[in-house]
Amino acid sequence: MNIPNAPHISRVQIQNFRNFNFIDAELSHKQVIIGENNVGKTNFLRAIQLILDPKLSDEDRFLNETDFYEGLDSPMENGAEVRVSIDIKGFAHNRMLLAILSDATLNDDPATLRLTYHYYPTKKEDGTYEYQYRIFQGTKEDVPFTHYHRRYLNLKVIPAIRDVETEMKNIRKSPINHLLKNYDIRKEELKGIADRLKETSDEVLSIDELIHLTESINSRFSKVIGQQVDSSVSLETIDLDPNRILNTLKIMIGQGQRPVSDTSLGLNNILYISLILLSLEDNTIPPILKEDTFIKLLEEEGSEILKQCYEQNSNGNYILKGMLTPENQKTLYTFMDTYASDNKGFTILAIEEPEAHLHPALQRLIFKDVMT
Repeated sequence: MNIPNAPHISRVQIQNFRNFNFIDAELSHKQVIIGENNVGKTNFLRAIQLILDPKLSDEDRFLNETDFYEGLDSPMENGAEVRVSIDIKGFAHNRMLLAILSDATLNDDPATLRLTYHYYPTKKEDGTYEYQYRIFQGTKEDVPFTHYHRRYLNLKVIPAIRDVETEMKNIRKSPINHLLKNYDIRKEELKGIADRLKETSDEVLSIDELIHLTESINSRFSKVIGQQVDSSVSLETIDLDPNRILNTLKIMIGQGQRPVSDTSLGLNNILYISLILLSLEDNTIPPILKEDTFIKLLEEEGSEILKQCYEQNSNGNYILKGMLTPENQKTLYTFMDTYASDNKGFTILAIEEPEAHLHPALQRLIFKDVMT
């Protein structure tokens, strides 16, 4: 589906940071940065992280003397400053960012936001300097850009060295679990499924051998601890708690349904990046609407667009039609952004050294998908 371009960094200005004396770089919506080793690719990305990366703590945003431009002589003794500014474009269609970051507005035509990191000294009575930083919006140094604002506009960095297999298995970090949060999956549906699965799985426990095993475990256990209240042991095949049933989902690859632990590192990296790209797609227009949500939205002004774009399936859910006209897409986007926005914000993705662990042929697949 063609949707408006997501917010992107259109310009980066860096002063006195690491190997940059001063740089003013114009960027496109999708940007590839190429250069030899030690020319500053990682430093360029780190400068942007100082502003947008939610994983950095307040302490992480303080600099050391080695973070100053290497051509400066004793920078922290002489009161040198570091400044990083980024401009953001491609957000004009989004009411949420327009409202939350209105103070960051630099221009209206084209719509542009500016965020600035400033590391500066304050002179003490003994003549030495004490450093602190501020991150502010637009040209107003007294209007901060904070952790709250990064909920709506932030940066995600995929590092060059990563343990993709472990991360995809981790319940908290798994891209699959993040993708599931984009859907309105109701607990009552999960409970019904869990109850039916439990009835079937419990049949396994009726096997004579498992009955004997359970009795043997109880007999040995009771001899050790004695007859205590509620000390009996039983077996269960699957954790079917409705609150955790989705956490048991696993990614399988190929017709043989191989787990990621049995596939190549290169293929896992491609899969991981694909999942991250999917999780960052604009979900203002939901692909599925529950019946009660659909009916409630019909009460809003301009809701006639819903009947043109969704159709009900046999489960009672309303499914987004596959082919929508550009006009209907634009109208539906505006309607959903007004009445059903998820307020999850936007994430700008940076992939550091995407060639890491990837064969050149797989590298070309990544670039072709991302850049087209």
